[in-house]
Amino acid sequence: MERVAEKRSGRTSRNFPFGAVRRSARQPRPVTRIWPPVDPNRWMGPQPLPASYADNRVVLLARDPHWLFAYWDLDPARQEQINRQHGPGVWESSRLALRLYDLSLTGQEQPVQEVVVYGLTNSWYLGGGEPGHTYQAELGLVTPQGCFIALGRSNTTSTPRAGISDLVDEEWLTIEELYHFLAGQVRAEGSPAFAEAMARHLEQFLASPGLAGPWPSPRSQGR
Repeated sequence: MERVAEKRSGRTSRNFPFGAVRRSARQPRPVTRIWPPVDPNRWMGPQPLPASYADNRVVLLARDPHWLFAYWDLDPARQEQINRQHGPGVWESSRLALRLYDLSLTGQEQPVQEVVVYGLTNSWYLGGGEPGHTYQAELGLVTPQGCFIALGRSNTTSTPRAGISDLVDEEWLTIEELYHFLAGQVRAEGSPAFAEAMARHLEQFLASPGLAGPWPSPRSQGR
């Protein structure tokens, strides 16, 4: 009977050499998982940041009303480019300098400050700024002949004020100041929309039939 069933199904013992055990079609076959090779650098923890991104950029930031901070990143291939354009050895014989321009001064095209950057650094502090002025920095090379070769200009930045603002904000008025402001006795400088809204509110309040007379002052109420 078994041979008859094997002939009908087309499967005989010849299909299973070396006495292999035939498996049912419903029984799953074992699957061998092949994992990808493990990268040893992946498990070495955080890697250090590169020393340079070679994007040729100069950035200027305002630290306080009198000091600014500049940092830059130069492409190493820029050195070969400068030597090809201005002659061999110009990069090695020149000094790296940082110029500061005050854009708040009308008609001022000359830098208000120029400092020589010493050492292998990519940042520098610039002092002597004026509060509330807008500045821009320029990085370049100063050749032995005194020529300036520009390498890049920074963004524009403004220094903050050296004192408190003289603009009065109605949002932070005291109770007594707000009382006088609503009564029209004090005129504060601030948002025009806020002043218009308070004026409309005051007109509606004064037109109320329940208002017997003008507002008394806070001092007279306390007496």
